[in-house]
Amino acid sequence: MNLQRVFLTFFYIGYAPKYTKDIAIIVATIVGMITLYSMGEETLSMLILASSIISIFEIKKYLQSSEDSDLDNIVIDVVIGIWLTLLSAYSTIPMLSYPYATEIAIVVAMVTFYTIDRWKPSTIGWLYYHIQGGLGIIGSAILSGIASGFMTIAILKLIDILIKA
Repeated sequence: MNLQRVFLTFFYIGYAPKYTKDIAIIVATIVGMITLYSMGEETLSMLILASSIISIFEIKKYLQSSEDSDLDNIVIDVVIGIWLTLLSAYSTIPMLSYPYATEIAIVVAMVTFYTIDRWKPSTIGWLYYHIQGGLGIIGSAILSGIASGFMTIAILKLIDILIKA
């Protein structure tokens, strides 16, 4: 078993025949929410930090040892990004006063991250396309997670305001 591939493909999800990144978002959301509920925000934060640092170096090593530069199988960047978004959504849930706030927060987090990650606006796209290797890939995922986290918080608070009105 190649641990580098297990890590970079998030337990081989990167080898799914279709919709690899979409499946990774769903599975990472489930793993992230289980982690948040069972071990708390601090644990998910440490997982994000450790995964980010390790990923930068492992992607570089993968690209150096691989004959092709195909990055389609690497989904750890998506996992890190959605976990950052979930962290923002989860910390906002106690401030919401409408029913099914948790479920709505999860769906909004997934949709906003999916949108930002696919669109790659501004600095996110620049990092992804111009900085070679793991730093560009993970850096753009972190920025996508932060941007979609802010969007998620704004949308959840807007829903709260509209329901109270």
